[in-house]
Amino acid sequence: MLLAASFIFVPVAQGQKYAPPFPREASTKADESQCFIIWNLVYESGKSTGMRMAPLDQITVFWTEGSVKFTRPDGTWTIEQEKVGSIRFESKGTIETEEGLSEAPPPSCDLPTKGWSAACLASYGWRTGSTSAGRRC
Repeated sequence: MLLAASFIFVPVAQGQKYAPPFPREASTKADESQCFIIWNLVYESGKSTGMRMAPLDQITVFWTEGSVKFTRPDGTWTIEQEKVGSIRFESKGTIETEEGLSEAPPPSCDLPTKGWSAACLASYGWRTGSTSAGRRC
């Protein structure tokens, strides 16, 4: 009977849909380029975003110090003490909730990527596989 129940519930958990990370409360779309969508947001203290799935690789840059709690679907969590200029990378498909823990919620800029093409990187002065002048990735 236990085995039968596991077959019933496994597909339900695997097929669960999660909200995208943006747009969401306390976020504003600032700009969009061929490489990034730029969102300004604040991690509000004591307010969870709910489970969300990142449809794209995402880079977060923190503008001030503050603590943010990240919780995964299995219930495990981490608290990160962000510093001015901290950068956080989330891979496409990451599922988690985010919650500010500081009295003054840390603002950040989130940059979901649209892809890492050579043309995209070149538009920002990055060169792939080259040691010539300019930034290198």
